[in-house]
Amino acid sequence: MPYKGEKNTSTGYRSAGLPGSGSELAVESFAPEPDTTSTGFTDFIRRYSKNRLALIGSAIIVFWLAVAIFGPLLVKDPTDPRAIDFANSFEGPLSPDHILGTDDRGRDLLARTIYGARVSVAVGAIATLVSLVLGVLLGALAGMRRGFTDTLIMRLADIFFAFPYILGTLAIITVMENSGISERGFVPVFVSIGVLSWAYFARLLRGQLLALRELDYVSAARAAGAGSTWIFRKHLLPNALPLLIVFSALNIGTAVLAEASLSFLGAGIQEPDASWGLMLSEATDALGSDNWFMVPPGVALASVVFAFIAIGDGLRDALDPRLKEVRP
Repeated sequence: MPYKGEKNTSTGYRSAGLPGSGSELAVESFAPEPDTTSTGFTDFIRRYSKNRLALIGSAIIVFWLAVAIFGPLLVKDPTDPRAIDFANSFEGPLSPDHILGTDDRGRDLLARTIYGARVSVAVGAIATLVSLVLGVLLGALAGMRRGFTDTLIMRLADIFFAFPYILGTLAIITVMENSGISERGFVPVFVSIGVLSWAYFARLLRGQLLALRELDYVSAARAAGAGSTWIFRKHLLPNALPLLIVFSALNIGTAVLAEASLSFLGAGIQEPDASWGLMLSEATDALGSDNWFMVPPGVALASVVFAFIAIGDGLRDALDPRLKEVRP
């Protein structure tokens, strides 16, 4: 007889028996035979490690995390990302006091790129967390209750899908600023990005729940007297979690790019703080006279976005039980 928590080899879904011998037996009688080829975390690592782009992306993110955490310790004092020195403006790379050169105000590009990494990593992670929490709560309500609740939440999601993304974030930032909730800067950026992205998570989770709740072992649990909360916690959420993890990785890259776009437009991170998008905006004024100015923030931004896309692709290959081998 199969045991609780084993995986369905055809669908990849896991089931869990109800507490109590009678209910437990009733549910387990519907559970498929165990998948003896899977070894859990070891199998995940094996699949993930076969995706070379995912490994490269992971290395890039580890590098930028290290830069965000320990980078400021490597910047020589009194070098400061806010320090202005017009006498040394537009210095090229590999200069004696500035490895990556300086911008149009003489500020050190290495220091500003390092501090910009802190902003990008923090905004991407926090905004995705906000989207994930809102999306899971509303998506679970829509998928579990259905009926009027499902219709209301999904129509609200359609409104968010239809609204232009950047225009929506600008509107939220403006409302927060005009109402006195917060001045332009870090908080309005991650709030606006997080609020506008919840609909993707909600629709993704709702679709998974609608498919999962029709499976035999879920119907058996319901017939055995299990409540909706128990079924969601034991059966549905664990099986939807891999897809949420993959989409979260992809969404972090999107959030990083959105923050850079807002800062480029002047609605995100404000002077004198450093942001890759803000640095690119300032570099446009120097096009033709000093093109190197935009290289450090541009390369940093592109590498982080690429890394999260590669990680998301690798996680999908590693977590999808229907894939026997990942692409080389």
